[in-house]
Amino acid sequence: AEVRKLAGRGVRTILNLRGETEWGSYLLERETCREVGITLIDLKLNSRYLPRVETILELDRIFAEAERPLFLHCKSGSDRAGFASALYLLLRKGASVAEAKGQLSLRYLHLRGGGTGVLSYLLDAYAADTNAAPMPFRDWVTTRYDREALMAGYKAGAVASDGEGQNSPFATALVKHIVEPGLDLRLAFGRVRDDVLKSTANRQEPFVYGSLGGE
Repeated sequence: AEVRKLAGRGVRTILNLRGETEWGSYLLERETCREVGITLIDLKLNSRYLPRVETILELDRIFAEAERPLFLHCKSGSDRAGFASALYLLLRKGASVAEAKGQLSLRYLHLRGGGTGVLSYLLDAYAADTNAAPMPFRDWVTTRYDREALMAGYKAGAVASDGEGQNSPFATALVKHIVEPGLDLRLAFGRVRDDVLKSTANRQEPFVYGSLGGE
C-alpha cells in the first residue's frame, strides 16, 4: 500500500537501505515496485557498523544517477535513513557537517549514545580531521577515512587527535619508547598509553586489550 501511495505521488526510485532479503516485506515491496513502475535499488547499511569506502562511493553513484523523485528507507527511519540523508547532503550538496548532522538527531529518534551513535561519530571525525585543512567529504573518504580505526575509536570514546607536532600523540609516544633496548613490549606499550593520556589531558586513550600502565 505504501509503495502504491509513493507511486501516486510521482516517486520514480526507492532506495532500500536494508538490502535484498528473503523477508516477505521485501518480496512484497519488490513485486509492487515492478507493478507500478518504480525502480527499486537495494543497498545494505548497518546501523551499528560504519560502511566501507566502496559502499559510500556506491551510495554517491546512486545519488548521482537515480531517477528522481527518490525515496529512501530503512526499517524505522531513525539511523540508516538519517545517515544516508546526511551523506547525501555532504556528497551532493556540499553541506556543512552541522547541516548533515541534523539528519541524525533526536528529532528522528537517533540516539548518539548507543551503538548507533557510531554513525554520527563518523561525521564528528570528518569535521575534526579537516578542521585545519578543509577537504570535500568525498576526497576525505577516498584518502583519509579509516573505517576500522574509527569504530575502535568510538568504542574507546574519543576521536583520535593529530596533535600539534610532526606526529600524532600516539606516534610520538611509540617512537619514543619502542626503540629502548631490552624493554619489555608490554611495558613499552604501557608507557605509550601513559604518554598519550598525559599529552592529551586524558582526552585520548589508545585502544588496548585489558588495562596496561607504565611503571
